[in-house]
Amino acid sequence: MNGTEELLLVSSAMVRIEIDLNRLEEWTLDSLSVVENANCDALLLGGFSGSVIELFGKFLGIHSIDNYSACYGDFLEEYLPKYYKHKNILYGILRCEGAHAILAQSGVNLTCAENDKNSHLRGVFDVLGGNCRLVIYSPYFVKDLKNAVRKFFLDMQAKPELKKSCEEVFAKIYIKGQNIIEEEIKKGRLSISEIVKIERD
Repeated sequence: MNGTEELLLVSSAMVRIEIDLNRLEEWTLDSLSVVENANCDALLLGGFSGSVIELFGKFLGIHSIDNYSACYGDFLEEYLPKYYKHKNILYGILRCEGAHAILAQSGVNLTCAENDKNSHLRGVFDVLGGNCRLVIYSPYFVKDLKNAVRKFFLDMQAKPELKKSCEEVFAKIYIKGQNIIEEEIKKGRLSISEIVKIERD
């Protein structure tokens, strides 16, 4: 094990999972940089940023991992407090609708236009559409989320209880995924013709 890498070892029954926190942080921040450069792509921004917020909210261990909206809100409350009052809009529209690529039909105005940056997190009335929208200036949102992710990983290093919660959540997610796979195999919808050893770098 590389001395600079920090691995969390998770054991639950016959499950052993290694979580490389450095790699997870690097992957998350690099992926957010891709989103940042995607010219306000609603699918990327809504889907990926929402997944990050929701997953890291699960790591906090405040709510069940199946309570998606609550976990999303937990991360906002702890790491992006100025967004928290808009949690229902952000989860219901940016996370859910953004992930399903119908953001343009909703009540969020996701923008990269320079003249909209002063309206970030403010409600505006769309005269042409005849509805109200929450303005999200994408460069600010992604920058704030990247800073929140960095703070989250600093907290992970400093707070043993957060590491422990992360371990437990990873184990639950892993086991849940394996249960789904096993059920699909039992029902004949997935066949395993041979066992392949996956080599990880």
